Amino acid sequence: MTRQEALQVLDVFIADRLETFGPYQDAMVTGEDTMWHALLSPYLNLGLLHPLEVIQRVEAVYRQHDLPLNSVEGFIRQVLGWREYMRGLYSYFDADYAQRNWFDHRHPLPEFFWTGRWR
Repeated sequence: MTRQEALQVLDVFIADRLETFGPYQDAMVTGEDTMWHALLSPYLNLGLLHPLEVIQRVEAVYRQHDLPLNSVEGFIRQVLGWREYMRGLYSYFDADYAQRNWFDHRHPLPEFFWTGRWR
């Protein structure tokens, strides 16, 4: 997983799903794995994409191509909202929150989780 791959995933989302993201962002259909999901969460969470750069790219495309406001606003709200939600969790809970193991998982995470290299 590389920054270049992350940028490609962002480009595909913008080209193929952003315009109709608004009305269909919560749609669920049997047999469809991704629907209108941006598939950017891992890249944002790993720091390969910065939330502000994603928002600015989407805003620029909105202005250039006059995309539907509900699609662009809905996506930007999700990017901002998730970051604020996670920040709120870490602010609300005790300092050991990140180390908690509520599900009592015992298997170690695979090496690629820590390195970002899976090939």
